[in-house]
Amino acid sequence: MQLKICGIKTIASAKTALHFKPDFIGLIFVPSSPRKVTIKTAQKIIALAKKNQTKTVAVFQDQLLDEVLKILKIIQVDYVQLHGNESPRYCTQIPCKTIKTIRLENTLAATKKNIAKYKNIPNFFLIDRPKQGQGKIVDLRQVKDLVLDYHIFLAGGLNPDNIQSILKKTDQNLKGLDVSSGVETKPGIKNMTKLKKFISKIKPSLPTTKHFGPYGGRYVPEMLIPALEQLKKAYYQAKKDPEFQKKLTELYQTYSGRPTPLTFAANLTKKLNGAKIYLKNEGLNHTGAHKINHCLGQVLLAQITGKKRIIAETGAGQHGLATATVAAKFGLKCTIYMGEIDIARQRPNVFYMERLGAEVVPVKTGAKTLKDAVNAAIKDWMTNSDTTHYVIGSALGPDPYPEMNRDFQSIIGQEVKKQIKKAEKKLPDILIACVGGGSNAIGLFHPFLKNQKVQMIGVEAGGAGRKPGQNAARFQGGKVGVVEGYKSYFLQTKDGQIAPTHSISAGLDYAGIGPELAYLHDTKRIAFTSATDQEVLAAFDLLAKTEGIFPALESAHAVAEAIKLAPKLAKNKIIVINISGRGDKDLFILAKAFQDKSFKDFLKNEIK
Repeated sequence: MQLKICGIKTIASAKTALHFKPDFIGLIFVPSSPRKVTIKTAQKIIALAKKNQTKTVAVFQDQLLDEVLKILKIIQVDYVQLHGNESPRYCTQIPCKTIKTIRLENTLAATKKNIAKYKNIPNFFLIDRPKQGQGKIVDLRQVKDLVLDYHIFLAGGLNPDNIQSILKKTDQNLKGLDVSSGVETKPGIKNMTKLKKFISKIKPSLPTTKHFGPYGGRYVPEMLIPALEQLKKAYYQAKKDPEFQKKLTELYQTYSGRPTPLTFAANLTKKLNGAKIYLKNEGLNHTGAHKINHCLGQVLLAQITGKKRIIAETGAGQHGLATATVAAKFGLKCTIYMGEIDIARQRPNVFYMERLGAEVVPVKTGAKTLKDAVNAAIKDWMTNSDTTHYVIGSALGPDPYPEMNRDFQSIIGQEVKKQIKKAEKKLPDILIACVGGGSNAIGLFHPFLKNQKVQMIGVEAGGAGRKPGQNAARFQGGKVGVVEGYKSYFLQTKDGQIAPTHSISAGLDYAGIGPELAYLHDTKRIAFTSATDQEVLAAFDLLAKTEGIFPALESAHAVAEAIKLAPKLAKNKIIVINISGRGDKDLFILAKAFQDKSFKDFLKNEIK
């Protein structure tokens, strides 16, 4: 829920209001209003609001259109609020976003009929009392119904003493609150004490965007805010809902195949002659990777929020495959965006996604890899957010995705804790996971963060070398930036653009990293290293020949680090490696890398 403080007419009142960081402030230009602001003062207030990243709203009421347009040419506001009986045609001629005030009629049907005249013209509606200055609150029974169908800001008689009781009856789907006279000393003069009291009463209902230190946040176009707020509210309610948790657990156990095994790698341990190595084999999940964990969670949330279509981006194809799988199971339409280069090198997963009924859209712009697939998916979502849920494939993106996907993936670490205690009667000494966006890594690490004796190592894609464009190691050459809705470390060019990346594994071929991992890097709770393509291929080969397990090339990065580390450690030390996925999907990459002539001949014969 957002907050608009309206009727500000002095610089002092503006500073008072902006102190509380509202989402909007309202400036009234109605000649008869006791809160009317002068254009000169308005310009100064607008400048202050911009510095505060607060949106400005110019309020007009039944004024000549030419008069309104003349004022709008002088002042640069974000929204215009039309507070009178302006017609739908009048609204369409306003050159910026609009808010239309609707005064409640005697019946809900009459109010809805009035709203229906405006269709989708305003960006949202402000619901007010039938007449101004009555000092009474609106009919909350009507509001409770209206918020189900429209983006509603509630005004009319709000003050510190009544706001909590109002919110209890209406706040489930309210877009925001509009407060004015209830926090004033006199018209247009905002009272710091009253505002403070009002804010304290509504604080639980205001948006709290999740950050991890300075990272994370929600840097998205305003049109996506309602969808993100709806998702966050649904998720927070689901976390506390025993029925949701029961359903998710049942799906994990009976559909995706949890718990996945923690396997003692006896042969690999013996060969390396050092620490004991355990493998958390997420590759044994249905669809072959950990991605199904958050896809099942998110598809349940899509049902709660009433979305009939889901979209996703994918690099290695494992997230796309898991998304297409849950879409098929739950009867949802599905579109997967995938870079053209990734489609070529991960063809088996593309084949299976299409067989599941998903539309796989090749992305032919930019580097034609994962970051470009993300951009394409976001564009789709911006257009279709009312009907579409975006199943983001890692613990990154705008709030609430990093926290939400981390929580869904934490099942990995929770199971490891139980399994390793049963096997060894103690916690592991070291956890190792590969890191692209970081969902498998934070899923393994998060349940152990408070166990300070447990070391954690994230392994990035070292690629073909340390030069720009040869790897995807964010902590070797990345800088802090804001990309794709969140703040974190990104590999960037000198001009601040996203730099080209390279990895033999499509899932790690990405310029950014999840915000929580960025914070845990800065606080030194997690150490980060990298593995080159050649080290990864050697690790894949060794694990296959010692344990009979084909790790995904992403997971083989973690195996490569363990191969370096284990011989240096005492034999009573314990390492757990997250095998985040299996290597079936990498068949063509591996055959080419290992120069398997017989496989190449087989393909030629099949083509014939």
